[in-house]
Amino acid sequence: MNNEWIPVTERLPDKVGFCLISRLRCVGEKECEIAIEYYRRDRYHLWEDTSNYMVMAWMKLPQPYEPQS
Repeated sequence: MNNEWIPVTERLPDKVGFCLISRLRCVGEKECEIAIEYYRRDRYHLWEDTSNYMVMAWMKLPQPYEPQS
C-alpha cells in the first residue's frame, strides 16, 4: 500500500467508497484534521460530510488487521 497523501488538486479517487482525508476546517478556528469520509462523486458533492471543511488530500484506507493463526 502506498502511504502517501494524494492532493485533491492532483487527482480524486477512481471509485466511490471510504477514504482517509486530510481536511481544513473553514468555520471557526482554522485547523487541519484527519478523518475517514465517504467519497461519492455525485453532481453536487464529492465527499459525504465536509460542508464546513476543505478537503486537501486523501489516501486509500489500509487493509484491516488479520492475526496470524
